[in-house]
Amino acid sequence: MQNDSNLNDIIVFENVSKTYQPQNDVGIKNVSFSVHKGEFLCLIGPSGCGKSTVLKIITGLEKETSGKVIKPEKVSMVFQNGALFPWLTVYENVAIALQSENVPKENIQKMAMKHIEMMGLGEFTNKYPRELSGGQRQRVGIARALAVDPAVLLLDEPFSALDAKTTDELHRDILKVWAETKKTIIMVSHLIEESAALADRVLLMKDQTIDYEFKITLPHPRHEQAADFLKLINEIRRRFFR
Repeated sequence: MQNDSNLNDIIVFENVSKTYQPQNDVGIKNVSFSVHKGEFLCLIGPSGCGKSTVLKIITGLEKETSGKVIKPEKVSMVFQNGALFPWLTVYENVAIALQSENVPKENIQKMAMKHIEMMGLGEFTNKYPRELSGGQRQRVGIARALAVDPAVLLLDEPFSALDAKTTDELHRDILKVWAETKKTIIMVSHLIEESAALADRVLLMKDQTIDYEFKITLPHPRHEQAADFLKLINEIRRRFFR
């Protein structure tokens, strides 16, 4: 289902609020934004501002208390820790997602291997999660999420537990995947630099609602020491910490 006002919008939140009972705790309040097909959007903000609640509503893990949500039926989530099954191999972790979608058995291997290789894991097909590095485990999680061909790929702080070098490599990987698949991507991040390096648009959340929108037109790859990138970072920082 698409927004009547813009057929290019794949997700729309209109004055969406979520309240948790019985304490009446506010998850988000009066959140309004839209996401275009093929866009890379980042949500940033301090802890507890509602970023993860937005993702949970998109996935259907949470139901909004009020407001209107338009979203596609099929979305996939990549979690911070990869959320892999430790008793399954790389191949089996990806294939199980296809099995849950009732993909014909004869198609599962081809589809699973396509996405395993897309993430550079072809030589690790028969390895178990304990035999992989943190970055490799996250690549498996991304391969599994993409294998079911979701309309939207959700990333919940997927690189926060990784070292700087691995994070930089995965940034390049996810941008390559985005360019190749044309998927709509929504990522939650706690890093201003990360969001500015990856996204078309950054939404800053504060006090459980959208505080500000940053549209980014800088071409990829974005160089952290470039003057225009540093100017953007400073603009986001000023708004973040005000």
